Amino acid sequence: MRIPELMMAIRNIAIKEGNTHPIYKSYVETLDKFGRLLEVGEFENEKRRKLGLPELESNPERVHKLFDLTEIRDKVEGKKAEQACETKGGSK
Repeated sequence: MRIPELMMAIRNIAIKEGNTHPIYKSYVETLDKFGRLLEVGEFENEKRRKLGLPELESNPERVHKLFDLTEIRDKVEGKKAEQACETKGGSK
């Protein structure tokens, strides 16, 4: 096993155990709010217009569906899978 694969495996175990690095929480919050990792405002869209590119709009609905399916919000909040399931009325 190579070191990058080992590091990825350790990170995945940590996330499953409810230990998430704060940067991932920030990523999830930004994606949840804007539907992308960077907010696109008038300044960015003006640059896109000048380059002949279409404007980008904030469309987080697709991301919300994905987050709901993966329960990523609970994972980055530090809740273990069992805890997340219990808070939603299920059992494990």
